Amino acid sequence: MDDLKHMFREVLKEELQPIKEQLDKQGEVLERHGEVLDRHSEILDKHSEVLDRHSEILDKHSEVLDRHSQQLDKHSQILDKHSQQLDLHSQHFDRVFKTLDTHSQLFTTMLKQMDRMEQTQAEDVVGMLQLMDNKFTSRLEDNEHRVGLLQERLFKLEVDVRKLQTS
Repeated sequence: MDDLKHMFREVLKEELQPIKEQLDKQGEVLERHGEVLDRHSEILDKHSEVLDRHSEILDKHSEVLDRHSQQLDKHSQILDKHSQQLDLHSQHFDRVFKTLDTHSQLFTTMLKQMDRMEQTQAEDVVGMLQLMDNKFTSRLEDNEHRVGLLQERLFKLEVDVRKLQTS
């Protein structure tokens, strides 16, 4: 029986040898596939790390963008306030310009009235000067006439005095 066992073992070895070789080849292939899978796994881990870093960077950029957005909102609110203030100033200036226009019109009216008053006063002064000139001329003419009469009398008196002296 030992021989039979031994024979049986030999037959099994011979019969199982190609299967063993095939299994050894498949084991080698599986081992290589395992190595490739390990390398792929390492690569995936590295890619995962890179993606994590990119995700962190994107998170930081997102935070920065959020801060910028908040700042823009604040600036927009400030601009809105300034715009409202400008509108109020514009309304104020409109009222001031209307007041200035009204004052300018009043001033123009007053200047016209003053020009008319000045014209009237000038005419009154010219009239008074003409009246005074006429009076002075009249008095001068009266005085000249009186002087003329007095000169005639004086001449007559001188003639009378000479006559009296000669007589």
